Amino acid sequence: MDLTPVAHLAGIKGKLPFINFFDGFRTSHEIQKIETWDYEDLKEMADMDAIAEFRNHGHRAVRMLDLDCADGGRLLRAAAKAREFGFVAIEGRGVSLWTAGIRHARWQAEVQAHPSTSLAFEIAEPIAALAAEHDGAADLIFLSEPMPYPCSPLGAALARLGGRVLAIG
Repeated sequence: MDLTPVAHLAGIKGKLPFINFFDGFRTSHEIQKIETWDYEDLKEMADMDAIAEFRNHGHRAVRMLDLDCADGGRLLRAAAKAREFGFVAIEGRGVSLWTAGIRHARWQAEVQAHPSTSLAFEIAEPIAALAAEHDGAADLIFLSEPMPYPCSPLGAALARLGGRVLAIG
């Protein structure tokens, strides 16, 4: 069973933004196994007043940092999803040590350019990218792996930023 609606509804109730990612690469060979939710079924589960309040009260700008963006796919999907949610000022920064991936990400960002979105991709270490976030400017920080140990340099840097980290791994 897909628990995505549960996470979204919990995010709305808790007044915490939530963005879901679907990794098409891992499941592309299993496309026949994917079932979609009917919006009418979802409406029965959703508190529409809470959704309206969430949209009206929420920020219209978001800044995202992807600490291992690879080819930029995750950050590009996050920006598109943020636009769907009604954000009108979306800023994203993706860092990776994979040169070819960064080149591809920059090309994809240029192809998918949108007036409300500003995405930058650069070759950098995750710890260096976090050092540039000293003011806590990023609203969401994406990881490609489980959370690092708190005693590691990356774990300590993430801990200083608070609870805005999505570990995907």
